[in-house]
Amino acid sequence: MKHFLKLTGISILAYLIIVIVVVARDGVFSVAGKALHLVHGNVATVWGGVVYNMWGILLAVLTVWLVKRWVPFRIRFSLRGDVRWLALIPLVLAYGWVLFDQIVETFKSVGHESLSRNFGHLLNGILPGTFEEILIRGGLLAILLYALPASGTRALKAAVISSLVFGSLHFINLTGGQPLGATIQQVIYAFIIGLAFTALYYRTGSIWPGIILHILTDFTDDYSGGTAAMMPWHELALYFGPLLLISLFMLRPSQDSYNARGLVRYSWCD
Repeated sequence: MKHFLKLTGISILAYLIIVIVVVARDGVFSVAGKALHLVHGNVATVWGGVVYNMWGILLAVLTVWLVKRWVPFRIRFSLRGDVRWLALIPLVLAYGWVLFDQIVETFKSVGHESLSRNFGHLLNGILPGTFEEILIRGGLLAILLYALPASGTRALKAAVISSLVFGSLHFINLTGGQPLGATIQQVIYAFIIGLAFTALYYRTGSIWPGIILHILTDFTDDYSGGTAAMMPWHELALYFGPLLLISLFMLRPSQDSYNARGLVRYSWCD
């Protein structure tokens, strides 16, 4: 019970910190951007997009750095030496299946838009991809791995909790007028994507593959408006079901020690 209460407190505190960081990222830029003429109304200029991306990433890195002063976790950027590359193929194919329609639409659209608009789409992919991966997979996941007691399910539990936080953060899109049904679906598939990115981080030992896939996801999604739309539930299952099953298989308890290797020096509870 003691470990459960501690873990619950850490998860709630981390969630609140991430929400505050997101609000600070958007709120400060909105005010400063208009004052510096980087934002016209609700539309950022090209330079505004560059500044917004730099500010958001800087804020994410600063937040993780401050937390690291109290919690000795680690974020890995270099690949681990024992990557099982063939084992990653099913995950990559399943994620490619999820993104297939977006990628096709992007190829159709990219030649019909100006260089500045294409650059804007790229920026809209870079910020969430880098910002969220540093905060969630780099920060929160590492803290959970440190906070959880050593067991045969530590890496799995950390993956599920961090992905739940990642998915639920998308409820913030309701404030922008996104329909509730579409937002609920977005929370569900963001949770599944979170599991996939966590499995990828575990298996490669580097946060970079997740950042690159996250950027690709948001970059291609931006060509369709960047707003989630309600889809039939059977389509949701068809697209994301394989990714969920493969991710859970890679996160199974029998692989827990291998998955956490190199990411955990010792546990708070050890």
